[in-house]
Amino acid sequence: DAPSNSGHDSGSGTAGKGSASKLDITVTTNLNKVQNVSQTSEKYEWKDNFNLSPGMDAMVFFQDGDSIKMDRKVWGLITRGGSKRAPLESGMNQHFQALMFNARSDTLYEKGTFSRILSRGRSCLIAFDGFFEWTAPTMKGKKQPYFVHPKHDVDIPYLLMPGLWTSVPTGREDDPVLDTFTIITTEVCKPLEWLHSRMPVCIWDDDLAKAWLERPSEMIHRKLEAEAKETIEGMFGWHAVTTDMSSTKFRSSDALKPIPKLKTVKSFFATAGTDDTKDSSPQKDSTKRSSENTLTEGKKPSA
Repeated sequence: DAPSNSGHDSGSGTAGKGSASKLDITVTTNLNKVQNVSQTSEKYEWKDNFNLSPGMDAMVFFQDGDSIKMDRKVWGLITRGGSKRAPLESGMNQHFQALMFNARSDTLYEKGTFSRILSRGRSCLIAFDGFFEWTAPTMKGKKQPYFVHPKHDVDIPYLLMPGLWTSVPTGREDDPVLDTFTIITTEVCKPLEWLHSRMPVCIWDDDLAKAWLERPSEMIHRKLEAEAKETIEGMFGWHAVTTDMSSTKFRSSDALKPIPKLKTVKSFFATAGTDDTKDSSPQKDSTKRSSENTLTEGKKPSA
């Protein structure tokens, strides 16, 4: 489950960020497809969430010794712990304020915070159903969200995304330790250029995914980044979804449902007998993007 999210106990979920961030991710943890993975904590129950936002938890895969484990961690990296005198606040706000729910791939090894985490081997993977992204405002003045997912005929049930994680003390007796993670983003691949300038790194090669968990390095990272940028036509599918999902409180499966095909300016001038509204996305050769359609990347100590 994981970048406002949807997920349910049977193993699928969606992640995304809501209005504070422009990159929303849908997460899926297909447990029936995961082998040799042990769950480190049994206090968490699987739960539905089809619109994951920073401050919400998701199931994360990470290396622990010779085995791969999974546990729930909160989306939005927190690197400074609390104390009894100055405990970390609970709730979602700190994860938005820290601006570390995404980490730019191009500066991953240049930023001190991220490079220190990588030097400790704290890489991770999160499985997503897909991610949400917004395009230019609609005729009603609202930005239109799209749900991007693996194309159904590709036979890949989820998008596997790399990230980093860390653990800090909270200073609170009720919940003494906070585990958090961030998702790595990169320049957008050609098939999605019409939608945005950036996207989450998506791993299509299982061997590369395993290498990122077992031995994260700058070389492996560059391979992941290059593969994501070179994603070919036909790997992603997408459709427009309700603008209601821009609220972090809207977490039902309706966040993923396609809405009626959107009409473009071109469709109003279509000649009789033609149908220019079959695709719910704008023309793929469009180079115009909303000035607001940018990712909020990790800044400060995070990116």
